[in-house]
Amino acid sequence: MKNLFVTLISITCSISLLVSCSNNEYFERNDQDSHLKEIYESIKQVPLVSLFNVTNTNSRSLTNSSPLLYGLTAEDIEYLNSLSKSEMESERIKLISQFNPSGDEKIDSLFLHNYEYVFNLIGGHQNMDKLIDFACHYIEVDGGWNDIKDLMPSNLTDDQSKLYIYTAICIDNISRPFFQFVLTASEKNGISISRTKTICDAELAAELAISGVGLSAEMFLDVVSGGTMTGIEAIASSAELMDIWFRYEACNGRFH
Repeated sequence: MKNLFVTLISITCSISLLVSCSNNEYFERNDQDSHLKEIYESIKQVPLVSLFNVTNTNSRSLTNSSPLLYGLTAEDIEYLNSLSKSEMESERIKLISQFNPSGDEKIDSLFLHNYEYVFNLIGGHQNMDKLIDFACHYIEVDGGWNDIKDLMPSNLTDDQSKLYIYTAICIDNISRPFFQFVLTASEKNGISISRTKTICDAELAAELAISGVGLSAEMFLDVVSGGTMTGIEAIASSAELMDIWFRYEACNGRFH
């Protein structure tokens, strides 16, 4: 589903994840940015709505008296664990059918729009590279404000800083849980996750990290404009997660 631009970023990010990060090229944030910590921690308190419970596509406000965010819940992970390959393919078709006609193209267009929005707001190629690098490393750690602070570059505008926060939250709620789920599922299939990281693992992490960057655009617009998050974004994200899993399995010689 991903376009060539995103695929090339994923390859670059994968290579980066296979290389040691011990050179510590990142800048620590100053205490003056405590407001970013407050933003992160306040949004992290927002209740999660199951990403795969997308039958109700009504808008859900992030700014009303009962804000909600989409994410992977324990029930979602249990649901994914219960699916065979054929069942997952069937579920993906059901999700895509809600975009008919041309469901795949509409999802591609949605994600491309998000990437372009982030690209323009973050300030071009160099700053986009920094955000992608942040996401690729953030998905590999436990997550939380201290990791954000250590990985986030300095000299960001307020809007750019918020994009980093929203990217981190999307990774916390969706990308990292799915990353850990896929690796655990692979271990159950006899593939040890304690082995040295492979290119398949790195590509998986990269694609999920980049998805977090794309989703942050939707969250940014919702929060700063007082808009709403709709089920359409959840449907597209669910379908994309399944595609990423299929590509990971194919990379490992399974799911042919």
